[in-house]
Amino acid sequence: LAILLAIVLLVLIGVITYQRMREVKLEHEEKLRQMIDHDPLTGLLSMNGFRKRVEYLLCEYPDSPYYLSYNNIRDFKFINDSFGRSVGDDLLKYWATNTMESLSGEEAACRADDDHFVVLRRIENEETMQNDEETVFKPVRNYFIDRGKDNIVSICSGIYVLSPKD
Repeated sequence: LAILLAIVLLVLIGVITYQRMREVKLEHEEKLRQMIDHDPLTGLLSMNGFRKRVEYLLCEYPDSPYYLSYNNIRDFKFINDSFGRSVGDDLLKYWATNTMESLSGEEAACRADDDHFVVLRRIENEETMQNDEETVFKPVRNYFIDRGKDNIVSICSGIYVLSPKD
């Protein structure tokens, strides 16, 4: 009887250990997936995660018109050199936050690298772009002015309207 109880106990310990190892492995895989698909500084999608999300959105909403907006901060190295890297990082996070607040669930944004952001937006009307100008670009341009400094952030942007064949 004692041997049988010992065997059952060992089997239970083995099963519990196996389950725990499996849980830890799944947690690590999820963290790795998060690291691959998201930018650690801004919380936006990484380029890899953005590609996945855009592919999903375009397949899920094939009749919705979209445009891609590619944006970057001009002379970002100057900002980092003049004000410090932490201020530059704060500016990037500020831009990311403003961008995410303006997006719907059928849109996506990523930090492609350094100070480069890519946004997939639905074309609803002309007001969407004007709204982005007021809620995203203008506050980013005035980031330092709003903090008592005499610098305007220069933003360079390009827009590509997706066609049905895209």
